[in-house]
Amino acid sequence: MNEKYYKVETFIPASHVDKVIDALNEAGELTIGGNYDYCVFRTQGTGSWRPLEGADPYLGSIGSVCRADEIKIEFTCKNEVIKEALKTIRKTHPYEEVVINVLPVMTYGDFIS
Repeated sequence: MNEKYYKVETFIPASHVDKVIDALNEAGELTIGGNYDYCVFRTQGTGSWRPLEGADPYLGSIGSVCRADEIKIEFTCKNEVIKEALKTIRKTHPYEEVVINVLPVMTYGDFIS
């Protein structure tokens, strides 16, 4: 039976990307096939949000739209470490509300008998 994998993506201010990636790798959550680590893809973009009353934003101010350079990181993660990977992101990410998308994926191994 093939292992279950997830694709994880999150958006991080450029200043904190290496901190999050290093923590994920140190925890073994960016290892593929046992012979490679730091397996992550980065895409640069601009994020936007507006903190509402009661928020405690890392960037921006209440009631104003904030735009900032962010890096989306994405990586493939085994089922056995997905929960720890999400905890690692939450622990090292500076935002009050962290967007983390988790998508089930099929790998090429799913098609090999």
